[in-house]
Amino acid sequence: MECPNCSFQNMPGLKRCGRCASALDFTGVDFVPPRASRGGLAQAIRTRLDRDRFATGRGFAALARRARGIGQGPASWRPVWLSIVPGLGQVALGDRRFGRAILGSWLGCLLLLLLYVGGAAEWFFYLLLVGIHTFAVSLLFVVSLQSATLLRRMLTGFGIWTMLNLALYLPGRWLANRIVVVTEVNHIIETPFIRDGDVIMYPGPWMRPESFQVGDLVLYRIVAGAGQGYLIRAGYSIDRIIATEGDLVRIRDGVLSVNDVAVPPEHQPLNGLARMGDAFEARVRPGHVFIIPSALQLTTNNGANLERAIIQTYREATQVPVENVLGKVLWRLRPWSRFGTLEPARDSASGATP
Repeated sequence: MECPNCSFQNMPGLKRCGRCASALDFTGVDFVPPRASRGGLAQAIRTRLDRDRFATGRGFAALARRARGIGQGPASWRPVWLSIVPGLGQVALGDRRFGRAILGSWLGCLLLLLLYVGGAAEWFFYLLLVGIHTFAVSLLFVVSLQSATLLRRMLTGFGIWTMLNLALYLPGRWLANRIVVVTEVNHIIETPFIRDGDVIMYPGPWMRPESFQVGDLVLYRIVAGAGQGYLIRAGYSIDRIIATEGDLVRIRDGVLSVNDVAVPPEHQPLNGLARMGDAFEARVRPGHVFIIPSALQLTTNNGANLERAIIQTYREATQVPVENVLGKVLWRLRPWSRFGTLEPARDSASGATP
């Protein structure tokens, strides 16, 4: 029997080596090696994080090779500033194909954002647009972050995303809304010119005219109200201005007149004189315009004198403060099948529906 310690060949049956006296009997020793304990949930999480860190490090190393050493020194700040337009930083560093691919993706997302502005998909494309920009800027720091912890990388990415929003995208969005506003019209009665869910465009506060004219198709704010058997929702509606401050408005035998002059068809309310009653007379108050809310949608319940209550509601809603008039509607953007300018005079005369 060979001694495992000194390799001396001993006679079989001996329990100890004749040279070094090392043990030769291993009958009480388990040949299966002991295993380390799993360490519970904490050890499993630690192991998983170590694996993720290793995999992320390899990914950062690959991006570093792709970015050709970007972010290794102060000279990298020029590409950072150029990345105000995503992709130009990579182009400036010589990786033109990759930079153009990023720029193309960003421009495509920007186009989709403009196509869906004012709708439910707007925020999705907005976040995607900022995400692409954040990715392009983050690549510029890939080498300096290669040895950083996963938490630091996440915080750096979030910081870049926040800075882009605060310094570029939100100010740009605010500036655009000062010039032109795009919004979706909801909760209105369908008219020959506008329908529920249409997306329209009107001038923003900086382009708002000093005064509105008779016949202007405007978007205006609705103040919530309630009465016997009916409810007015707060929101927005769209209709034409019938008269301005000081004008006398009359309805007699279904004929609408302002200062005893019949209102031409192109200046009539979108849905006509619906629910205004047979006889009506009112003078426009100072600081107000007169709008017959023919597209105003009411929530009604069964009750006594319901029709009279509805007529009274429509009449009370005709006096609209000028500050509640948001702007003159110029364009309908969606649905795309009816895209174009809104020209009520031409459409009324032809009887066509845009």
